[in-house]
Formats: sequence, structure tokens, C-alpha cells
Amino acid sequence: LAPNQCFFMCLLFFVAGIFTPSSLERKGVTEFVRDKLKRIGWPLIISYFVVSPLMTGLLGVVLGGGNMLTYMNFQASVTWFLATLLIFSIAYAIVPLPHVSLPFPSSIQIILICAALGAVQGWMFYLNVTFFDICPNINGALPFDVAFFAAGCIAKRSGWLEAIQQMSPKDYWLARTVCLLAWVGVGVAGPLIGASNLLAHNLCQIVLVGTFFGVLTGSLSVSVLHFCAVHCNSASRVQRIASEAQYAVYVLQVIIIPCVTLSFLPTL
Repeated sequence: LAPNQCFFMCLLFFVAGIFTPSSLERKGVTEFVRDKLKRIGWPLIISYFVVSPLMTGLLGVVLGGGNMLTYMNFQASVTWFLATLLIFSIAYAIVPLPHVSLPFPSSIQIILICAALGAVQGWMFYLNVTFFDICPNINGALPFDVAFFAAGCIAKRSGWLEAIQQMSPKDYWLARTVCLLAWVGVGVAGPLIGASNLLAHNLCQIVLVGTFFGVLTGSLSVSVLHFCAVHCNSASRVQRIASEAQYAVYVLQVIIIPCVTLSFLPTL
């Protein structure tokens, strides 16, 4: 799960950032904020205030028995992404920021930047900094979410999407090689040293681990982006329908996953 955590949510923030500037320019600040409150705010409210307490109550009754109300509580769960994305989007709309245009960085530049972000993440992990359940995590957390959302906002007007497709073989094979070595490193170091020993309460060691995971985040993100840009860059009616209802998954996930989990109880 560590490699998945390193890049998956970061890239979702990157993709969200890509569409933010053009959406704001097309709709204006008022309509943009209203649209975000409707498309992101409603799934957030329904999931947090309705679905989450009902599902925790149901799970409590099934697993422990008793009164459903005693088990009901509000849990951020997957809604942390919606809450954070809503804050990022509204902040972009109302905070006066310069329109920056930058050339697409090379693979080694991205990996080095992510290594630095990983060191910051390790420091935040050591201090136990929290924000909407994003931290404390040793990999792929708040510093990366902020940086990837900002990078997405810059990417559209800077032509990064075309640059990703046109990356030189030397550049994307470098990212893939570093990604493979880092992935193997995680697979070897984890069982041999143990997660508890890797994350011992030592600032230098935790910052070093965070830096290592930052390298994995950068190399894996570049590899995934290039592969998808070259081999999965197509559109269909199903994809358009799915994109229009994309945030509904954060309501359905809170319902479906516990129900699937409960279906295994008879086999235990």
C-alpha cells in the first residue's frame, strides 16, 4: 500500500488543479464557488452528516449488538479529500495569485523536488501535524497535495500536458528506473527492518524515510502520468458520464465497502 499512497491521491489533486484555472475563467468567481459548493459540498455533507453515522451505527449493531444510536458517530473517512479540495479550489478563486507559466521540469528535477517535499513531510510526521486527516502520514500527504494541486493549476497554461506526452525516452526511462529501485527498496526494507523501527521517534531517521518516499512519489507520478498520457488518452461517452458524477463515489464508498465487508462474516 505504501507505493499507492505515495502517488494516488497526489495525482488526483494534480488532475483537479488542471481544470481549476479554465473553470474559474469561464464561470467567474461567484459561479465557480457556487458550482464547487454544489458539486463537492453536497457529497461532503451527505457523506459526513448522514451516511457515515448511519453506517457506523449499522456496523456496530451487526458486530456488537445493542442500540444503533450508541454506535453512531461522525467520521471524516474519505471525505477528507472533498473537504481539502473544496478549500484548495475556493482559495484559488478568492486569493489574488499571479498567473505563472513555467516550462515542464525534467524527471530528475521532479524527483529532487519531491525528495525535498518528502523531507518536509517527515518533519511534519515527527511533529504529528494534522489537517483533515491528511497528516500525519510519512508518504504522499499534505505537502504533496498542495504542491500537486498547484502544479496542476500551472500545467494547463504552461503546456505541460503536451510536454508529458512528448517526453524523451531518456527522461521517462530514468523515472521508471528510479521508481523500480525505490519500490524494491520499500519491499526489502519494510520486512527486514520493520515499519516500527523505520519510523522510530528519531527526527533524522524519519526525515530520511520521508525523503526516500518523496523520491518514490516523484518517480512513480512521472511514470504513471507519461504512461496514461501516451496509452490511455482517449474519451468516450462512459467516461463523460463518470466524470459528471465523479464525487458521488465518496458517498457510495462509505456504503459499499462496509456492506462488502459484512458479507464475509458468514465465512469466518
